Amino acid sequence: MIALVEIIAALFVVVTDADINQLRSTAPMYLKTDAIADQHLRAARAAAFVTGTDADMLLAIAHHESRYVVTEATPETNGYSCGVMTPEPTQAKGACLLATSSMAAGYFVGAAHLAGWLRACNGRVRCALNGYAGGYRLIRFCAEHEKDRRCTTPDVFLQRARWIRGSTSGTRRSRSTS
Repeated sequence: MIALVEIIAALFVVVTDADINQLRSTAPMYLKTDAIADQHLRAARAAAFVTGTDADMLLAIAHHESRYVVTEATPETNGYSCGVMTPEPTQAKGACLLATSSMAAGYFVGAAHLAGWLRACNGRVRCALNGYAGGYRLIRFCAEHEKDRRCTTPDVFLQRARWIRGSTSGTRRSRSTS
């Protein structure tokens, strides 16, 4: 599946110079060159296409979780969250190697994880983003304590996705996150 994402990213995803410049404007400290921004746009758009998720949301999550670092390995209490989108903690070294093996792999693993939460939450984006950030425990907690600061992660993701969406012209959106 990752090879398919890489093929789609390389051959079929359209990225304009304006898209690149505008995405870079949302995170100039982390997207230092046009080539890096282009790669992130292509990988996110291809992963979004394959998984039916929103490319702008994938980019927003990647910014929040790793500041666009493909080889990120964040220590967690029960292992490591790895890759550009650090989707879920794992103790299995192989899973970490997959998520950090390429930019396309990192976006695909994260997009597949988000797609799973969107299915589990019947398309409710806030629920899915809470699930992405903290699993069912955070979903249950935030259902009862919506105003608690631990429940603001969806707001962070949604705000950055809107910023990215306003900055990029060619991003495809799925029905599940629009």
